[in-house]
Amino acid sequence: MRVLRKEAGEKTNFPAWMIIVLMVAVIGGFLYSTEPKEEETIEQFIEKVEKADENTRLKFKLSNVTPKQTRDIKDVANIDVSGFSWVIDNYLVGHAKKHKEIKMDDYKRLYRTINSYDSLKYAVKQKQGIIKLEMYKTYDRLNILIIEIRRSEIYIATMYKRKQKQTSAHK
Repeated sequence: MRVLRKEAGEKTNFPAWMIIVLMVAVIGGFLYSTEPKEEETIEQFIEKVEKADENTRLKFKLSNVTPKQTRDIKDVANIDVSGFSWVIDNYLVGHAKKHKEIKMDDYKRLYRTINSYDSLKYAVKQKQGIIKLEMYKTYDRLNILIIEIRRSEIYIATMYKRKQKQTSAHK
């Protein structure tokens, strides 16, 4: 086997196209990795969704999953969600619009609902492997969130309200 060696001091020339590809990758990575100057609020996200084209996919991270939520979901669905994030997207807003009683205050309550829910119940595992859970929290009425566990995120798929039954507490 014959090995060619460079002479001392000989430079290696990169093709021009390779330099351009590297520059585009570095600049593109810089542009897409910069953080917004201030965080978007849930109200701003909902307003942006309502103005956006319905084919545009928009996503908003509410928070990281807490250790308590991780334990509860593990107990109910036998899934480890440590390191996951709570997420809402434009599909939630579309689903919630169908329920006329959902207002901006209900979106603002999402943080409180996911952090101090009354109960959590296994709903279904779909063919695609998506697991759905129901989360219950009582305010003036019983608020119900349908959550979906996907990859490393927990999506709030839809939410609605139901009149609270006088005689029974929800478990």
